[in-house]
Amino acid sequence: DTADTSDTSDTSDTSDPSDTADTSDTSDTSDTSDASDTSDTSAPTPVFDTELVAESSCAPFAACLLLSVEHPGLVAEKFVEKTAQSDPKIASLFDGQTKPGPDRFVLHVGTGCGNDGQPSGAVMLVHGAGSNAVQSFVEPSFLGTGLYKTLTDAGHCVFAVTFPHPFGNNFNQAIELAAALEQARLLSGLAGLDVVAHSKGGMVAVTLASGFGEEVGLEFQGDIDRLLLLGAPLGGMDFSFRHPAFNFPAEYLQLSMPSSWDKVLEWGVWKDTYADSIYGGAFDGLLQLQAAWDEVYALSMIEQDWYTTYYGGQGFVSHSLGIAAAIDLGGNFMANLKTHDVPAAIPVYLASGGNPIVNGATWEATGPSDGLVFRKSAEDASMLPGLVETKHFPLLNHWDLVSAGTAQEWVVERIAE
Repeated sequence: DTADTSDTSDTSDTSDPSDTADTSDTSDTSDTSDASDTSDTSAPTPVFDTELVAESSCAPFAACLLLSVEHPGLVAEKFVEKTAQSDPKIASLFDGQTKPGPDRFVLHVGTGCGNDGQPSGAVMLVHGAGSNAVQSFVEPSFLGTGLYKTLTDAGHCVFAVTFPHPFGNNFNQAIELAAALEQARLLSGLAGLDVVAHSKGGMVAVTLASGFGEEVGLEFQGDIDRLLLLGAPLGGMDFSFRHPAFNFPAEYLQLSMPSSWDKVLEWGVWKDTYADSIYGGAFDGLLQLQAAWDEVYALSMIEQDWYTTYYGGQGFVSHSLGIAAAIDLGGNFMANLKTHDVPAAIPVYLASGGNPIVNGATWEATGPSDGLVFRKSAEDASMLPGLVETKHFPLLNHWDLVSAGTAQEWVVERIAE
């Protein structure tokens, strides 16, 4: 299957070099971009300067393409150890880099997605924070079957993107997604794809489709045919500040999650933890999604340092800058995003969960939620004039929304409409 992908890209050698724009000088990348010219002459000329860095076999996908993209809107991103690409399989796709730059991303190419197969439609899967395409859609660590297999078995051509930074800047990831969509479109010979995005990945897709990416010079190419958002925090989130109890495993066990404390008391000594916190730059994508929900759902007053964590200040065992400071540091991302609408011509489908129990423990229970995102946030359609359906799954938690059979059946049915 990998050979088939490369064979498809080689067809570009007979194409008009003008069709490849800036990518024509890169032998491998131009091959990928030119592929569309042999099957769909109506496809637009590539607008992204994209190069193929490496191609790997990565079953069950036909191939995984490590691509680099040049764009003036990309900004440098900070890594700490718990935000690096720690999975050796994923690091290998990034040419061994555990902390790749924002100009790199992996496009996972499904079987039968080359333009020689002339698929009738294609799907792009977009993962959420702290994850990658394999973990979210092929080998979920949570219970369930990978959505990639379900969609492929249903006869769909499926692509997926893995972002270089698991918690990356949403503008960066919108650029990476836009370039991934273009390459998928050129490989498949299609004018657009359906996008199925989970959690933070949904916010990346909305950033792109709404035109908010124009803030960094990213122009939406109109290549999203249908948008399915699973557990996306469309109204923002305040979990890191609302639940300081989760800061303990984030700090002391170094789990891959942000802490809202910039200082902690450790064995009687105050320790500076700013670098590993949500403020320090290694979790910028989540920092941008912060929004205060304290006027909607009351805070839990039984958790240690609940008041100072949320509103800022010195607590008994911690110090926090507070959610207002985090929103400001994130450039008031959510408030500015909400001034942009996804085009009404794009049908949008929302899915929310209602089970707050994750891995046997109750997570977000101060209001109806999927354990991480409030239901009201996941169902916020204020930016979605093309909303077709909102589906609530009361028995599913945040990760079930992408792995449970009932949710996957709903996705397959909506794509088939």
